Amino acid sequence: MSHLNSLSLKTVMLGLAAAATLTAVPAHAVTKKDVQKCRDAATQETSIDMSDYRLRFVNETGRRDRVITFKAIPRKSGESFEFTCNINRSTVEKVTVLNEGTKLLAQK
Repeated sequence: MSHLNSLSLKTVMLGLAAAATLTAVPAHAVTKKDVQKCRDAATQETSIDMSDYRLRFVNETGRRDRVITFKAIPRKSGESFEFTCNINRSTVEKVTVLNEGTKLLAQK
């Protein structure tokens, strides 16, 4: 194999390796259990019946102490709002709901 072909092959292999690491799934992806825990905690700790809303994932930060942000979209009528759910390991520590500029704070 010529030097030029060897160099091109190395470049392609490095590019494929870089692409694979960029598309890897994060180790702490939000699971259906996380979504249900956050939904249940929001229902228990606030005056909002979360069964009236479908949840859309917005963002997640942290690894051990995670903060997951959801957008709650009404199934029938009403306004959408966002809320955050703080999870330490597998326990919901805090739910913060933001709606029309009013902040409702729920802590376990």
